[in-house]
Amino acid sequence: LVRRLTNEFIPTMRAQRFGRLINITGANEPPGVNIASVAKAALHNWAKGLSRELAQDGITNGAVYALLALALVLVFAVTRVIWIPSGEFVAYGTLTLAGLQLGKPPGTVGLLVGMALVAGVMEVFACVQRGEPGRIPRQLALWTGIPTAIAGVAWWLATPELPFWAQILVTLALVTALGPLLYRIAYQPLAEASVLVLLIVSVGVHFTLTGLG
Repeated sequence: LVRRLTNEFIPTMRAQRFGRLINITGANEPPGVNIASVAKAALHNWAKGLSRELAQDGITNGAVYALLALALVLVFAVTRVIWIPSGEFVAYGTLTLAGLQLGKPPGTVGLLVGMALVAGVMEVFACVQRGEPGRIPRQLALWTGIPTAIAGVAWWLATPELPFWAQILVTLALVTALGPLLYRIAYQPLAEASVLVLLIVSVGVHFTLTGLG
């Protein structure tokens, strides 16, 4: 009964990346010998083996949280931005890889192209304001050309025959390219603003990316 109940709960716990299993029995070495001693010993040994198996999920989860905490500290130290949307980037990476494994172009391709166009328009406007029209081709190539090229390659490679290692590389390229574009569109115009304003912008970016995802 204990094993059946445990096996019913484990899939949900793994899906939520959290859970605690507590088995309560008598002493492993009771003072007298009885028929329950064998069952107790078997349950204790089974619980030990199960804890070693499930520890992998806990360790992986802890590593992800540790990397996210490190990202928050590094981004804030460099840009003064409290990087709330970090979870959305993790989710976008997962969804992008899932789309590639299905052999379909992921939604991040369209998002990357859209953000690249917006960033390009902003750069053109900034160059005109500064009186530097000669820099427009270079800035367009940097902020629009390169991300669009990455999106085009990802669209072309999105086939069921693509190897798993290549799917990971394409996912990294797509999601990584979103970072500078997001900074250029949402944060760079407010670079001199207070930390409170940047925090409010981060909350807005968080809800926007959640809605787009």
